[in-house]
Amino acid sequence: LSGETANGKYPDKSVMTMAAVVKDAEVGVNYFQVGNFMREFTPQPMGTLEALLSCVAKNAVDIDAGIIVIFSEHGVSPRLTAKYRPCVPII
Repeated sequence: LSGETANGKYPDKSVMTMAAVVKDAEVGVNYFQVGNFMREFTPQPMGTLEALLSCVAKNAVDIDAGIIVIFSEHGVSPRLTAKYRPCVPII
């Protein structure tokens, strides 16, 4: 849909409108609830790394963190953290 919408006469306004819709939609997300949902439906017992990183995502919500910084060689840790949908960007 975005490709069709952005190919019109005013693609810049289309993209700005779509970005505003996404930003407004994210305001209503209950990140604590989403993280708990993901933990409930993750097969147990989970591995040590995933257990640790799910706590990182939960703690980001609990302390109202501004960002999560993860140093990773292959990207596994940031992906596992993102699985739990923290409320802040992961860098």
